Amino acid sequence: MHRTLLISEIADFICEPLDERTLASLARSCKALHESAIRSLWADLNNLVPLVRCFPSDCWMIEENELILQRLPRAHEWTAFERYARLVRTLGIYPAHGHAYTRLNLSFDVLPSLCGVRPQGAALPNLRSFKWSSLGLSAQHLPAFAYLLGSNVKQMFINAADLASNTGHILTLFFAILAQRRTSLNYIGFFNLPNLHSQSPAASLALSYTVQGAPNLTTFDCAHIAVDEDAVNALATLSTLTHCSLRLPELRTWRTTGTISHPFPALRHIEISCSVEAYSAFSRAMTLPFMKHAVLAITSIPDNKSLLDFIPSIRRQLSPSSLTSVQVHLFDGLRLQITREAVAAHGAILRSAHFTPLFDFSLLESFDLRLPCMHDIDDSLFASLAKAWPRLRTFVLGDQPYCVHESPRATLKALVPFATHCLHLEAIGMQLDASSSTQSQGQGLGFRDDLRALPAQGSLSRVSLLHVSTSPVANAEDVATFLSCVFPELRIVWTSRSDKTREGQKRRRGWQKVDKLVRLMQQVRLDERRRWQVATPLTETYAQRGNDASVSSLPEEDKTGSEHFVLSGGTR
Repeated sequence: MHRTLLISEIADFICEPLDERTLASLARSCKALHESAIRSLWADLNNLVPLVRCFPSDCWMIEENELILQRLPRAHEWTAFERYARLVRTLGIYPAHGHAYTRLNLSFDVLPSLCGVRPQGAALPNLRSFKWSSLGLSAQHLPAFAYLLGSNVKQMFINAADLASNTGHILTLFFAILAQRRTSLNYIGFFNLPNLHSQSPAASLALSYTVQGAPNLTTFDCAHIAVDEDAVNALATLSTLTHCSLRLPELRTWRTTGTISHPFPALRHIEISCSVEAYSAFSRAMTLPFMKHAVLAITSIPDNKSLLDFIPSIRRQLSPSSLTSVQVHLFDGLRLQITREAVAAHGAILRSAHFTPLFDFSLLESFDLRLPCMHDIDDSLFASLAKAWPRLRTFVLGDQPYCVHESPRATLKALVPFATHCLHLEAIGMQLDASSSTQSQGQGLGFRDDLRALPAQGSLSRVSLLHVSTSPVANAEDVATFLSCVFPELRIVWTSRSDKTREGQKRRRGWQKVDKLVRLMQQVRLDERRRWQVATPLTETYAQRGNDASVSSLPEEDKTGSEHFVLSGGTR
């Protein structure tokens, strides 16, 4: 055995990339690498089954892919469990590698029973991170699992889709136990938690205690549980927090307005879930001058009064000197519940004049606004937006079914400013009227006047995707020609499938025809570009000869290609 293998760092480096089967064989056959192989073998577990199997074989048995307890382990039988539990660093983070026991699940009563007879102290003292959904445990086990954790937990991913009516009680216990552990958390993530729209104040308060006890937090991802004002203030004072997704309390006034001098000093990405009214109140309480990416998930349909203050609230809270991306949409859990009729009943109308405060965000690269309200927007707005945001790469405005456009006032002309001023733009989603503008002069190709704003050499736009939602369309050939001229790189014209009516199906067929024609035009343009690339070296050769009559001296087979290139103007 070479002496370098006796260096623990080298042995750990050798064992780290090996799979479980190789590590188990290595631990049995090589004394020098035994300890390193054991550490690597137990560092990452898919669930708790391997640890439970450390108890004597008469303590447990397997029935139908489920491990159940036959008797409780005695005090002296915890030795093997404690030895290997100290080595566990992650639970459920990495997938299993084929071992039979990793496909087993614990019986419902195993974890509570073991917690009742466990020795003093944390059962998993060195656990760093865990992903709940991979452990095969019920949400009812969350409080019991918290008792196993030590103070070294840094990351937790909670995905408990089976939480029911006692959600508040379960989460309250879990957060309370976690707060007592004084963990060094830097990541808290809760996902897919149902039935939390009326979450109990007790659970919110317990979560607040957890946040306040995690001074090193860098990521907080919890859009399903409303935190209280104290928790938001605790997050705002963290100097390490860079990413935050939270659900705001439904407050109309904040008692701590202006009391925090520099809230969220390191935060660069924020996702907020709340009503329009709650966000307006939050924007008055705190400003976010260093934010680069902002996502707002609206949890209710706004009325006209609250909508008037919403867009100014974005300008009030965020800074034009740093913001590059803003996204506003309906909360994910409500997208299928909000109907067009419900939106129309609230009477809120988004007009072109409402966007004026947003013109200051000159650094915007991505703009996505999908508000559940009526829309009354004309071509002039898009011209102003394109001039104000020259760095745009993605632009989306009201392209969802819950964004109601009774009769779109925006026409195909609205697309021309994007091709002129936003040369980095790649994708557009919007509602427009493509059924009348192409017939403005009562004849085919009557849109030529609309293209005069394009550069003399033609459009240089990079737009390759256009989502038109449920926009009306007529004269597919003219529409496709117009789009191909404005966006020469356009490859996909995408329409919504949400409208199942006869009129909706007719509209979809019209846009499908436009999409097909655009793809054909794009292919022709690519073929012409290849021909131009072949012809260019030939033309340069004749120019070097300085022979104005070079074409006449060409061989017959070259003359045809050169004449075609000259007659075509050398265009691509």
